[in-house]
Amino acid sequence: MNGGRRRIVRIAGLLGAAAVAISGCSRDEPPASRSTATITATATRTATATSTQTATAASTPDMATTPSTPTTPVETPSAEATVTTTATQTPSAPPTVTVGRAPTAPAPAAPDVPVSRSGMPLVPDDEPPPTEAPRLCDDRSGGALITFAICDQTLTVWSTVGPFIDEAIVLMEEGERRIPGFGVLVDGTDCDDQWTWFPAPNGMEFAEEFIRACDGCPADIENDKEHWFTEIRQYCPRSAQVVAVDDRR
Repeated sequence: MNGGRRRIVRIAGLLGAAAVAISGCSRDEPPASRSTATITATATRTATATSTQTATAASTPDMATTPSTPTTPVETPSAEATVTTTATQTPSAPPTVTVGRAPTAPAPAAPDVPVSRSGMPLVPDDEPPPTEAPRLCDDRSGGALITFAICDQTLTVWSTVGPFIDEAIVLMEEGERRIPGFGVLVDGTDCDDQWTWFPAPNGMEFAEEFIRACDGCPADIENDKEHWFTEIRQYCPRSAQVVAVDDRR
């Protein structure tokens, strides 16, 4: 390092002396010598630049001799190790859940019922037989329930007229037909709950002929009671036939 610096100082001194000599000669010498001096100065500048680069190179430490920082090698796992690790880590099976049925209550025991040889249950003798629901006018007496088939409908009336009841029984037994005449119509339900009107029980008779205006079906009166009650005022169906008589006299 010191030897390089000494060479640079010597070269610089020589160059300075040469420059002084050239400048002194340039004042007295002819133009031809000036050109020679110019060439010499140019060479001097080139030598100076070269010496500067040499000094710079000498002052810069040698990269080959500079110790390098040791590096730690990074161990990269190989593909085989990765595959082995993946194959070794087998996921565990999901937990098994056991679903059971909720406990059911025991069915109630069937009562002991005696059965016959055919397997049919026996009804105790002290148990009354089933009865039908009570019908309208079941509590009446002193007359008769008479049912007529009229058109495609039926009409059941309560009658307290003896001769009318007797003739109704004969007509039913013989299958004959006569026109019943109901002289008074009453608003409301009596012994037949399918109609909201009924004939008065004491104003009935059979005849061979009545006026045509009082002929009709039970539904005709039901659908227009005001007309029948205020204008016709009686009912005499020509197609009526006795189908049942319940005599309670």
